Amino acid sequence: MKKFYKLFDENLAKDKAHYHTPHERAVVRLVSGFTAAIMLGNDFYNKSIMNGVSEDKAIKSASTKRKQEILATVQEALSQYFLLGAFASFSNNSQLGAPLLNTALGILFHITSRLSTKRPLKRIDVPEKPQNQSQLTINKFIGNLKKGNEPTLTNGNNNQEKEENKKHLLSLKNILLATLASIGIGFAFKGIKSTKTFNNLKDTILNLDIAKELSKKYRNFTVGEVWIDKNEADEFCNLFGSIGFKNAKIYYTELFKNAFKTSNNSQTQKILLGEYEKMSKIPFTNIQMSRKELLQIPLMPLKFATELLSYPYKAVHKILEGLKVVKKPEKIELKNDYHILNTYLDFKEQLAKFDGTINDDFLEFYKSHIQKKQNFSPE
Repeated sequence: MKKFYKLFDENLAKDKAHYHTPHERAVVRLVSGFTAAIMLGNDFYNKSIMNGVSEDKAIKSASTKRKQEILATVQEALSQYFLLGAFASFSNNSQLGAPLLNTALGILFHITSRLSTKRPLKRIDVPEKPQNQSQLTINKFIGNLKKGNEPTLTNGNNNQEKEENKKHLLSLKNILLATLASIGIGFAFKGIKSTKTFNNLKDTILNLDIAKELSKKYRNFTVGEVWIDKNEADEFCNLFGSIGFKNAKIYYTELFKNAFKTSNNSQTQKILLGEYEKMSKIPFTNIQMSRKELLQIPLMPLKFATELLSYPYKAVHKILEGLKVVKKPEKIELKNDYHILNTYLDFKEQLAKFDGTINDDFLEFYKSHIQKKQNFSPE
């Protein structure tokens, strides 16, 4: 029973996904697909005007375009993977948050991939006098003769061939080298962090008065505590009895009974139910975002680069963890010793919608709300 209520409490956490993943993925792919289709139409239109494309050239142009689309798709997928993980409370706490974020990223990277490959974003104007590459080359040849320079004929396709012969930044060799570097640097830094010298230096810095003051201010701004007394605990337990969940009432009553006992079996005035991340509402929306994540926004480019470059190391570390070659890194979590914090916070949040009054309307609403959050049924 304890495991069931623990899972139920985790399901009510702010960073728990509250949207339908297949729906979110479908919306993103539809929008990005339509965007790509429009851009492709413009590409073929522009190419036709500029070059009078033959079938072979059209096939080659399409191949080049596919490479550009793959680049955009890879950028989009990576950004979604890292950003949605880094800003879980924003993307998972709203039915529109994640789809809107993913859609915006999809459009952004389709545009940036076009700009990076020097492709126009809209149709170009028809040139009145199309440039003739051969004529330009002959003019350059005649100009050299007049200046007394050594006459040389240049092939108009030389520059294009040189560009094609250049290796791309994302070549297989470069990717392999970057992967090996990420793994090597990652394990080297892990080894440095485990040394006594590094830990002593870290402790020295953290024990500075200015470091302690900044740490305290940061924690007070981003982390809140929930303290409740006996009356508030009784109100919470009786609520579940009122809506027909007798087993839940019995479980929570026994939990609070033990929690309020001290070592000498006397009753304390209040108990610390747990800690939670403070949220702030984004202006002009109903979306709430973790204050901790809000403070990280200026560091997004650095955070994204760090996550991307360290991914090979993290992947190898995960494999070694599974093989039990290395230990899993300790995860620092906020206090929730009784595994009831999220349930209580959700109760208070729903009660606030009814002006803090427990009446028949609230009981009916809360019963339906609990059943939706978990497969609860009246006992």
